[in-house]
Amino acid sequence: MTKKTNYEDVAERFDENQDRHRIARDDVLGALLRARRPDAPFTVLDLGCGTGNYLAVQEAHFRDTPVRWVGVDPSPAMLERAKAKVPSAEVIQGSAESLPFGAGEIDYAVVRFAFHHFEDKARGLDEIARVLTPQGTLRITNIAPSYMPGWWLYRFFPNIWPLDQERFWAPQRVFNALKDRAFHPELEVDYRLSYIQIRAVLADVERREISELLIADEETYASGLAQIRKRAETNPEEVGTTELAIADVVATRGNAPSPAHWP
Repeated sequence: MTKKTNYEDVAERFDENQDRHRIARDDVLGALLRARRPDAPFTVLDLGCGTGNYLAVQEAHFRDTPVRWVGVDPSPAMLERAKAKVPSAEVIQGSAESLPFGAGEIDYAVVRFAFHHFEDKARGLDEIARVLTPQGTLRITNIAPSYMPGWWLYRFFPNIWPLDQERFWAPQRVFNALKDRAFHPELEVDYRLSYIQIRAVLADVERREISELLIADEETYASGLAQIRKRAETNPEEVGTTELAIADVVATRGNAPSPAHWP
């Protein structure tokens, strides 16, 4: 069994990773808000909300639009920080497998870089389907390890690669699971090949708030860290290539087509 990530121990340094603050306006949410009646209530659920970065950014973008903002996360320490960032949001301790909402209560659910943490992913999707309105929308965004074997982390910590194959569903599997639940999903994978400096790698590894590093056993972590430190000391300007693939699935309910089974 893959080790669970304990975010109670990470919350204090979680936001030191600047990548977690690079959150753009959610254009899917914007389109949904423009399409609704101005007086119609609208509830947004950030499932696995962490320290509330998504909620904070979107609440600022759509401040003039009446929206009920809700965040759910299993970690009280993460939720404490989310509440401080977004006092207007409801933050609730809970799990994806047992959502604290009635049927049809949520208009838009977003799961950002958290789906791999669901202990029972199928049950989590069932719960999301239950709490969404009949015309609700779900957006799942996550890294796609199957598309990015050249990620710097897998190259320095090769033992983590098989663990992530267990934790992450391939994007096509997420797509099919949503289709099987009467959603109409659309999938896009953004792949990037870029350069990264060894000192940036070292900073990420020493901070150790990426879940891959948190689930690594101490021997694996220490071995990779020592290798990276040695390279950074020898040549702090060293640059290598790295891969990153982000899978984005937007799934709508209601009037979903029934695609033919082509040969």
